[in-house]
Amino acid sequence: MVDLEKNEIRTGGEEIPLFSASAEDSKLCSVLAKEKTIIPVRSECLIQGVPEASGKFRYAVTDFPSQVSQKGILVAATLVDLKKGAIPVRVLNLDHKPKTIDKGAVIATCEPVVDIVARPQEFFESLYLTSIFENLEGLNEEQRTAVKELLQEFQNLFSTSDSDVGRCNMTQHRINTGNHPPIKKYPRCLPLAKKEEAERLVKEMVDNGIIEESSGPWASPIVLVKKKDGSTRFCVDYRKLNEITIKDSYPLPRIDNTLDALNGSQWFSTLDLKSGYWQVEIQPQDKEKTDFTTGQGLWQFKWESEDGSSCRWQLILPKSRIQEVLRETHDSASGGHFGVMKTLSKTRERFYWDRLCADVEKWCRECHACGARKGPKRRTKGRLQRYNVGAPFERMVLDILGPLSLTTKGNRYVLVLMDYFTKLPEAIPIPDQEASTVAEELVRAWISRYGVPMILHSDQGTNFNSALFTELCKLLGILKTRKTALHPESDVERFNRTILSHLSLFVSKNQTDWDTHSPLFLLAYWSADHEVTGCTPADMLFCRTLRLPCDILFGRPSDAPSSPNEYLNNLEARLESVHAFARERIKLASERMKTRYDSGATGHHFKEGDQVWMYNPKRRRGLSPKLQHNWEGPYTIVKKLNDVIYRVQRSPNAKPKVIHINRLTPYWATDHSSV
Repeated sequence: MVDLEKNEIRTGGEEIPLFSASAEDSKLCSVLAKEKTIIPVRSECLIQGVPEASGKFRYAVTDFPSQVSQKGILVAATLVDLKKGAIPVRVLNLDHKPKTIDKGAVIATCEPVVDIVARPQEFFESLYLTSIFENLEGLNEEQRTAVKELLQEFQNLFSTSDSDVGRCNMTQHRINTGNHPPIKKYPRCLPLAKKEEAERLVKEMVDNGIIEESSGPWASPIVLVKKKDGSTRFCVDYRKLNEITIKDSYPLPRIDNTLDALNGSQWFSTLDLKSGYWQVEIQPQDKEKTDFTTGQGLWQFKWESEDGSSCRWQLILPKSRIQEVLRETHDSASGGHFGVMKTLSKTRERFYWDRLCADVEKWCRECHACGARKGPKRRTKGRLQRYNVGAPFERMVLDILGPLSLTTKGNRYVLVLMDYFTKLPEAIPIPDQEASTVAEELVRAWISRYGVPMILHSDQGTNFNSALFTELCKLLGILKTRKTALHPESDVERFNRTILSHLSLFVSKNQTDWDTHSPLFLLAYWSADHEVTGCTPADMLFCRTLRLPCDILFGRPSDAPSSPNEYLNNLEARLESVHAFARERIKLASERMKTRYDSGATGHHFKEGDQVWMYNPKRRRGLSPKLQHNWEGPYTIVKKLNDVIYRVQRSPNAKPKVIHINRLTPYWATDHSSV
């Protein structure tokens, strides 16, 4: 009979427990032949095999795979150790011909051997907790069941053997010897019988993970003391070490105060440690100070021994003082506003309270000063927003490049203008960046040659947003748009790097003639293929190839003569063909750029009312930018203008700002000074 409720099978009065095996427990691995082997006719050979993977299981049973058994070969099932370099596989040739096993051939499969342990009830009733349960007196059946379930739930807290002393990881023991040089004492003479006993005790402590080999400069002798029961206590003479150790003066609790605290109680329980030593880990830099020698080697304790002269005390902190401690260990000058790990180590060494790690992590993450200075570990990055144009002068961009060196003609800046579709640029040297100068050159160098654009795009410079410039755009019917602040990611920024690179190659040493090189730079740029359109800007606009000085020097085949009407028809057809080709190239390049850019996007979105940090690395007169805080907040999301542009506001009375999502990150901080 199968009882699924109790997970057991009952047959003939016997109860057999059922256990579920995971996929990991039944996972097979192949065994490969280590070298080429020939098996004689009707004979058995022992072949060395190598398992492909052993996983976490140590022992397995080899079995023959289907592809091997079809060849007249049998493999004997064997219990093997997968941790060894090679495992023996017994192979039998049943055929009347010799069989050859090639190196690397699959000769067997391995199935992990899973240990079946007793059920929790059987484990409880048959081992170390049985005596505790039997000694429960004065309890009714319901209370006894509740205590039994409680002990079952926490049975891993009880010691199972003399060597199971447990480990405490809440603190580390420190041996503070100041600047005193290492102490080295010679080992004491031991009788032969005592030497064997010392070696046995050392081996036990090594097996239990209490000591490890050392090569430090410290050394103390051992002392073997016979106990009343006849066994031997292993001691180390640390008297010289204790003399130079700086003592802790923390007072022990008074017994009378402890008894007074029990006043009024009716039920009492005791909980004692299995061992008074070897449970608290020693700080790594102090382990070598515990070195001892038996004459056969040098060893050091990994855990605090019974002979240590000082103990590390921790204050169990009440909830009312947690914020005060965190403010001191993190926010103060001695705290240093360090990250989670450093603050956690500093706090955990001195204090203890429930959820200490979570509280420290939350405190560091919500620190306003840290957020304003350090910012997020990973910046927010929005998805690329495309704006493709389909005709010349539909949309153009202008920017100011400079300041550069003052030229002999009095120019210090470059007014850069570019058409988004044809990629045709203009680079005009100007003496200043006043709004009147920019407006005048825009009309003279662009509008008078190419006409009025439909859309004019610029950054948030005051010269582009002045009343004069705004009135000019309104008068000419130009739609004026602008970028978000501190987000220079458009075609004109790439062109700015190109023109600077070109001018640096031809400018004189005093850099006062760069404005004389800009016209020929434009000729070179207009006659070069653009990587996006695949055509030159001159082809895109004039549908003709510009005549360069090299054509005059070396000659160029002339075009076939044609009538004016024929030339006009060919020009219109070629211009339409070039523009169609460019539109397709622009579309493909835009898609590739968006795919590449969006691969690093965080996909984060904000909604109205969310609080955010804003990246604002502005320079302030008299202050070093390296010591400034680049993040400001909290700002509140007032409106979402599109997927990447938001209008934010610092306070209800502050002026709203239009910000790109790349300069925003969620605000989690709190002002600790007001907590």
